[in-house]
Amino acid sequence: MGLEASYRNISDGNLKKLKSVYGIEDTCPVGVESKEQEPDIVLDIGKLWELLHFVFTGEGGNKTTGAFPLGMAVMGEVVVEGSSELLMYTTKSKMKDIVSALEAFEIEEALKKLNLEACITANLYPGIRSQTDLDGIKPELQTCFDAMKAFYRKILEADTNVIITIS
Repeated sequence: MGLEASYRNISDGNLKKLKSVYGIEDTCPVGVESKEQEPDIVLDIGKLWELLHFVFTGEGGNKTTGAFPLGMAVMGEVVVEGSSELLMYTTKSKMKDIVSALEAFEIEEALKKLNLEACITANLYPGIRSQTDLDGIKPELQTCFDAMKAFYRKILEADTNVIITIS
């Protein structure tokens, strides 16, 4: 069983409260409730987040690449320390760059270049140990990519932030 990634929109007010809870930013007054109504924008790419991150960045493991839009798309802009699960967020100021990077990314070419040796060396989950494994997972990666691109377009349109949980 591997770790699964879930992406969800989060309003400015609720992000501010989250930051306050984890000591990232303590400017949110105690007891203030957010009245912001968040549209329900959710993406679940399951266990393929690490492999998709590898396709985007060439990095395996739980490495974050907050400086790069494609890395941010998968692993977020900021890691929240002190959470019982891997928790990250990305502010809405980064969404235009993420959407542009996703729209410019040539997934078909990247999947053609994805090779077995690189996947084994990076020790990616799910465990890819044969060319058959790799060939079988490429269509799923294409589907994840398409879903992620659609998700971030909706996030940009809604002018909201993203919270990512990997557990």
